[in-house]
Amino acid sequence: MYSIFNYLETNCNIPILTILRLLQKYLIKKNRDSKKEYCKSKVPISNLSLHVIKRISLSEVITRRRNNYNSWLNIIQNNKIEIIFKTLPKGICPLVFPVIVSNSKIFIGKLSKLGIYASTWPHLPKAIRNNPKYPISNFLAKHLVTLPVHQSMRFDTNTIKKLSELFNKIKL
Repeated sequence: MYSIFNYLETNCNIPILTILRLLQKYLIKKNRDSKKEYCKSKVPISNLSLHVIKRISLSEVITRRRNNYNSWLNIIQNNKIEIIFKTLPKGICPLVFPVIVSNSKIFIGKLSKLGIYASTWPHLPKAIRNNPKYPISNFLAKHLVTLPVHQSMRFDTNTIKKLSELFNKIKL
């Protein structure tokens, strides 16, 4: 399976081992009590969230999000748009459909004209933005765009056909 690590190694010449070492050094804490940290971070759920949860079907949300993700797979045939995850493993409920593009501002602008809200990710703090110590973060912030897969989206056959035609015409 092609991953963001493969992409960074292939297109940015950053070896996977270097990425893993950086993750280990900065993100993985040794001798930590994960369960204790998790319990400490929990806060009571709001009444609004309880109200929403009682009125939705989680299995339907997961199904719709997965279907919307697969619709994006069918829509995007443009070879200038790189799909990061071409398959969804069983049991995964996607939050977004991530792609890599050469110019995220132009791409997001064109999507906006089509009525599609997309954004870049991650949003970096000033200390990291354009800092050469963080090439991976800066690359992703400039090139990774997230497309919506929200359960309220509806992709019918006609919409998929129209979007496919438009996406294939997008010049980046």
